[in-house]
Amino acid sequence: MTNKTKYTAEDFARAEFARHPDGRIAARVDPDDPDQWRVTSPGGITWRSDQDMADGHWTPVRDPAPITLEALEAAWEQAEKSGDFPRRGDLVIKRRGWGDHVEFRVAYQQHKLFGVDWGKVRILQRAPRRPEGAEELADVMRELAGYALSQRAVDEYADRLAERGVRVVTDR
Repeated sequence: MTNKTKYTAEDFARAEFARHPDGRIAARVDPDDPDQWRVTSPGGITWRSDQDMADGHWTPVRDPAPITLEALEAAWEQAEKSGDFPRRGDLVIKRRGWGDHVEFRVAYQQHKLFGVDWGKVRILQRAPRRPEGAEELADVMRELAGYALSQRAVDEYADRLAERGVRVVTDR
């Protein structure tokens, strides 16, 4: 499921949490501070404003419903039964049980999973697709930057450039 909605700073002012297409989660910590959003990433913690969140392709999350066993069972039944590997950023639900015990785990997929029983993993929500041309830009940036930039930084910069119309052109 691709989210084409462009959110505004006002949308983030009314949200408690936010989700990024790459799977990161942010929390609104201090509404009185101009940089009230706490974002944790491999590089550490950063603080962002409502406008930064809107400009950074985040999706506001409001008033999550209470989580019950019945809600998890319903989510499991409605989740996509996919033979594909979940992509990075997909929201997946994992179910396992033994005897009278049933355990659910809901998580954002951070990397490919290998050796997993796919009958016990379903996809609740697909991560938004990358903008057209972003993958080609990311490849060129990785080639130029080497290890100077993290994978996540390269992908984020490439997505932003692609959304603004930057494309890779070859003489062929």
